Amino acid sequence: MKWALLLIGSELLKGSHQDANTPVVAKALATRGIHLQCVEIVDDEVEHIRDALDRLAAVAEHLLVSGGLGATNDDRTRDAVAGWLQKALHADPEALEWVRESLRQRDFAWNDEMHRHALMPSSAQRIPNPIGLASGFSAIRESDGVRVSVFPGVTYELEAMLNAFVRNFEPDPRPWQEHSFVLFGIGEQMAERWLLDAELPEELAISLLPQTGPLEIGLSGHLDEAVFQTAVARARAALESHLVCENQSIPEALASTLKARKETLACAESCTGGLLSSLLTDLPGSSQFLLASLVTYSNDAKMALLGVSAQTLSEHGAVSEATVIEMAQGARARCGSDWGIAISGIAGPDGGTPEKPVGTVHLAVSSEAGSATRVLKLPKRGRLQVKRVAAFGAMALLLSTLSKRERSQ
Repeated sequence: MKWALLLIGSELLKGSHQDANTPVVAKALATRGIHLQCVEIVDDEVEHIRDALDRLAAVAEHLLVSGGLGATNDDRTRDAVAGWLQKALHADPEALEWVRESLRQRDFAWNDEMHRHALMPSSAQRIPNPIGLASGFSAIRESDGVRVSVFPGVTYELEAMLNAFVRNFEPDPRPWQEHSFVLFGIGEQMAERWLLDAELPEELAISLLPQTGPLEIGLSGHLDEAVFQTAVARARAALESHLVCENQSIPEALASTLKARKETLACAESCTGGLLSSLLTDLPGSSQFLLASLVTYSNDAKMALLGVSAQTLSEHGAVSEATVIEMAQGARARCGSDWGIAISGIAGPDGGTPEKPVGTVHLAVSSEAGSATRVLKLPKRGRLQVKRVAAFGAMALLLSTLSKRERSQ
């Protein structure tokens, strides 16, 4: 059976609210091995809702609908779905009693508008809402056998209702398998080409999710364990040259690696302005490995706080391999950490030269055993994009250096 999701709410199309419900629905369905075929968003107009239901009914047998079950004038989902089913609305007795009891418990007075919370098409079955006033409902359209199941748009109500609702469906007997790879420094087209050459199983779903910096690749499907692990191994071999980590984000991978090694880190940031340390301190337990972060934006700060030599800055400039090496070494020495990491670049839109155009970023990591560097060329990127790619590039460089260290030991 194919499933589709319809989200209803004009606010979702105006940019004032973000869709928080699709991930909730997808995760709930995934517990039963069910996956969405497509998702559509429409406004609160009855005609538009019916048209969307027709479009989705052409590609799926079970339509999930979220939103528009309140008691105000712009909550029109009940009317639209009832018309689509060609059924009249009626007040479900259990739903009506739930509304009355909920109002009593909250010490709220009954009014006629509250009656709408209990309305549903005459052929529908009630879906209990353990938290809110509005019950959901589920019904089958007689003309084609397509089922529609309707839920409130309030995310925490939807989640509570779905977790119970999906238990009514038998899970796929084949195990659902998932694995993710995170790459850096490669585009999605090249990564896709490498995966095609790996001759992965046809039933394996491959998703490529480019972000500002990393590229995440997901493998998923209903496959036997042995078949899936063979596919993962083939994909890993194909992506190895740019592979940073698996089944976690780059900051998570760096944090877990440093914790496992019981090693510490100090950051020296220039163009990223503290973004690298912000990404790391977003993680709980970051104090176990991150000792300090120094934002040395000016040359004077680089000299005073990190010990970068005036000669290096004069001969090579702030954005150079020599400077970031000394920044990383200085951060490690001044803070007493096992590792130092440094970033210096030209985020733009001004400040570039023919030799060092906007988007040039130098990275370095340093340890007692030596330093490793990388230069990024990020033309035609906005300032915030350059900062984000630089921060992820620095973490990827340290992870790569740590991996090489482990292999050599």
